[in-house]
Amino acid sequence: MIEQYLRVILTFSIIIAFIALAIIVFYVVKYIRSRANAAKVLQSGRKSKNFIYNLIATSFPRNNIFRNVLIPVPQSEGGNSYVSTDLILVNHGGIAVIKECREIGRIDNPVRGDWIKTDSPVGESFPNPFEQNMAAMRAIEQIVKREKLYNIPIRNIVVFSQANKNVQFKNKYEQLLLPGRVITAMRNMNQNRFLSYFEVRRTTDAIRKYVKQRRSGPRPQHTSQ
Repeated sequence: MIEQYLRVILTFSIIIAFIALAIIVFYVVKYIRSRANAAKVLQSGRKSKNFIYNLIATSFPRNNIFRNVLIPVPQSEGGNSYVSTDLILVNHGGIAVIKECREIGRIDNPVRGDWIKTDSPVGESFPNPFEQNMAAMRAIEQIVKREKLYNIPIRNIVVFSQANKNVQFKNKYEQLLLPGRVITAMRNMNQNRFLSYFEVRRTTDAIRKYVKQRRSGPRPQHTSQ
């Protein structure tokens, strides 16, 4: 009887070990494939208008990524105005609201105020992308609160999508990224585990309930309806 009992335990242990090994192999293969796909997108996908979306989609479910969306902002007199953003990613670390920029060259990038391309003949300026993205972050915050989802980190991310070694910033910020750092930054965010799988799904569903696709063309920061 004891030998039979030990044989059952041994068989059960072998099955559990095999299942655990299979799971490990699955995730290792998945990780290797995602890295290979990301490298491929980085190497040959820069000309695509969906470059950063395609890059993030190599490591995160497309169902958790929103691109080119308008986010409603309720108005006191009724109706909504809308703010736009390029990408939203929901993962275990919270919500990343991502602004994509295409400028290259030497850039003076203060915390507040316009940024300046210092190597252009006339010192060409453009709006601070972090400040531009704040309106979208506030709109997302209103959505999650409306859906009774609390204490979800919302991160302001700026990616210079057309830059590699041909951009230089006067100031470095943790959430100011070049394409080669995007996946690492999003994975680091994901490791924080603020949200469970169920909470990620609830948050994604909440955002999908309110946002709508932005039409192609110029990128309006504010529209009304």
